[in-house]
Amino acid sequence: MRRTPVIVLAFLCLSGAAAAADDLAPIMQLPQMLDDLKGAKADSAAAVAATQAAEADAAPLLKEHKLWEDQLTNVLKPKYDAYNNIDIPPYESEAARHDSAAARHNAACPAVVASQAQLARCNGEAQQLNAWKDRLDRHKEQLDREGAALDKQRDSILQRSREIEESFKPIKQRYDDALAKQQEATERIDALTSRIEAAYKYCKDLLARPTQEDPRHDVGEALHLCASVPFDNANADLPPLTDIKPPFSVTPNP
Repeated sequence: MRRTPVIVLAFLCLSGAAAAADDLAPIMQLPQMLDDLKGAKADSAAAVAATQAAEADAAPLLKEHKLWEDQLTNVLKPKYDAYNNIDIPPYESEAARHDSAAARHNAACPAVVASQAQLARCNGEAQQLNAWKDRLDRHKEQLDREGAALDKQRDSILQRSREIEESFKPIKQRYDDALAKQQEATERIDALTSRIEAAYKYCKDLLARPTQEDPRHDVGEALHLCASVPFDNANADLPPLTDIKPPFSVTPNP
């Protein structure tokens, strides 16, 4: 989890070795680094807010999309299964029987028959086959209407699902962009925190030794920064700036 330091005023004085020649540079950069850290945290907060806003915008779309998926899976698919496995097979079986009967009739009843009895029998079979065919045609029309209604319902759901997916794309892009900014801000926070912690270590070293023996002209300002710049993990048991002895002259922060 990202560490978010609590800003306080002061620094812990510890004894230690003398600071290196370039120790003052990180200390002098403390105000700017702390400002940069504040900006990075603000950018992180803005990115988090942006991701949350994108999630809020996406939530109703995702919920609706899930409802349509459930409609397809739990409602429409069982209807298709019943249509294909229960409604269609009896019709197809009966239609096959009709076709077989019609084929036998056509084989036994040529255009020219040999007798009146054959003519009467063939005409009677033809009437029965035609009536049977009419019933099958009406049944097929009913099945076609039912199938068309299922297809219309399916196509309507798929169309709405596609519309939701198109509406979701810019929201997803906003979320991804905000997430990338959040990651970038987190990396900046981590880098700045590391640099600031290093500068605080230099402060500890600087405050732990006699400053009057330090020849660097800006050590007094560095001491002032160490004593007055707010930073993390500190205590307030520092001597006031007035206790810093000449030759160092420090101008208090306004």
